[in-house]
Amino acid sequence: FKVFNLGNLPFSFTAGLHPYFKLNSLLETSVIGLEGSSCANVYDVEQTRFENEKLVFDQRPFETCFRGTPSLVLSEYGKSKLQLESTGFTHWMIWNPGEQGALTLNDLPDEDWQQFICIEPILGEQITLNSGEVFTGTLEITMKE
Repeated sequence: FKVFNLGNLPFSFTAGLHPYFKLNSLLETSVIGLEGSSCANVYDVEQTRFENEKLVFDQRPFETCFRGTPSLVLSEYGKSKLQLESTGFTHWMIWNPGEQGALTLNDLPDEDWQQFICIEPILGEQITLNSGEVFTGTLEITMKE
């Protein structure tokens, strides 16, 4: 993802990629690599750090922003593993509407909340590009054994 400032004046922006990963079952999925990250959890405002070895999911909605972009492993138990690496972006946003949230999304069949996770590299704060500057953000996804 690239943003070029071809103008004469600086401008500020935020950005993020928005990939969805198809899963067999969210309930059998974990994300590894976030231990010790500071975070902001939309559904638990008291949570400011993630201390667990693995991020696991249940039927509840999940939307948490994790400061930093450490290397992550998305793993479905006994199945595939993906390594996620990001550069340029400053945070990971991880999201799933959960069972109840799926009922409110017209373009998502009610039961499909179990079949995906969104793991987004984002800019957590606005950045400013001066004239002639370029922002580059990447997401690299590789199969992991």
